[in-house]
Amino acid sequence: MVELNPMARAIMAYGSPALLAAWKMGLVAGACMIIFIGRRSRFTEVGAWIACAVMAMLTVHWLRYIHTAHELTPYLEEVSEHAGDRWVAMTPTP
Repeated sequence: MVELNPMARAIMAYGSPALLAAWKMGLVAGACMIIFIGRRSRFTEVGAWIACAVMAMLTVHWLRYIHTAHELTPYLEEVSEHAGDRWVAMTPTP
């Protein structure tokens, strides 16, 4: 897939699902810590609700993608040829 986030692309370039999972869990833990520390602030509560809405929209986006992925399969090879270093494949290294 094409990964536009340069940090995620760098992590995924290692080809390690465990490293990717650890990185994502670290980000979630950091976000939870920030929300926990600021839990008594109205600003933090508003930020948490906004983050929740963004995550809900992202979930809907990925559900649509999963639903239509079979239609995109023929085009993925062509995209991978033109995406350059933004194309990321999580495959084991030989």
